[in-house]
Amino acid sequence: MSASGAGIPNASVVIFDGEGNTWSVLTGSFGYFNIEGIPAGETVFVSVRARGHGFKQPVQTVTTNDKLNYVEFIASE
Repeated sequence: MSASGAGIPNASVVIFDGEGNTWSVLTGSFGYFNIEGIPAGETVFVSVRARGHGFKQPVQTVTTNDKLNYVEFIASE
């Protein structure tokens, strides 16, 4: 999400775990993304990159549950 609250399309989201598994996707036109196949109960690292945007916290550590519904990255101004 941009500093003004707008979604960032075509941002690269990469999720990786400690076992070397990697999942990646680009965000859609509203800045949302969906990745399937990540096992529940795992601790994963979620990173984001977007052309023209920097992020205060570009990598987040997340423990998955049945569905990883909400991970938000906010771009710096």
